[in-house]
Parts: sequence; C-alpha cells; structure tokens
Amino acid sequence: MEVVWVVNLTHDTQQEVVQEIEVLRIDLSPEEKAKFRASPEEFMKELLETEGYEVNGLAIDVDLYNRRDEDGGGGADLCDEPLIDVHIKQGSLRSTHFLKCPHPI
Repeated sequence: MEVVWVVNLTHDTQQEVVQEIEVLRIDLSPEEKAKFRASPEEFMKELLETEGYEVNGLAIDVDLYNRRDEDGGGGADLCDEPLIDVHIKQGSLRSTHFLKCPHPI
C-alpha cells in the first residue's frame, strides 16, 4: 500500500472546514484478489485496518464490484493495475474509503 498524494481542501460554509484527502495505491496479490472476490467489503476493511487505517465507511466502484464475478474467479483480471483508494481523513466523511480501478475495466 503506497500513498500517492495528500490534498488539503478548504470548504467555506458558515465556518471554515478543512478536509484532508489521501490517495492510496493498493497492489493486490492473486491470493488477495481471490479474497476480495469472496467478500469485497470484509476483505478491504480488514486489509485497511491491518495497515493502521480507521474504516468508518467503504464504497467500492460498481464496475470493480461487478468485475469480480466476470473473470472466472482466478484473480488475475480483477483489475490489471493497483486499486486506487480515495481516503477522506477529516471532515464529516472522516475515515471513508472509496475504492476503484484506476481506469475503465
């Protein structure tokens, strides 16, 4: 798991709120892809927590989620690039993770 970049956003409503967004690149092994395929939410929550991340919410791109059923279960074709995790670190969606393949599958 590798941090690609971190962005601080300022959103001005009635008061100033700063949110920090971190983008991670997650390269899954064939064995990990098989575990993802069996239970995407459970596997990703466990993987992220093992790496020290808090997980209050998890959203998996529907194309990635559906792809797990289309490639025959072998794992190699789940996503041919490392997954992208957009992790909201602060604000009202704190510790929410959005997972996707970095390009159309």
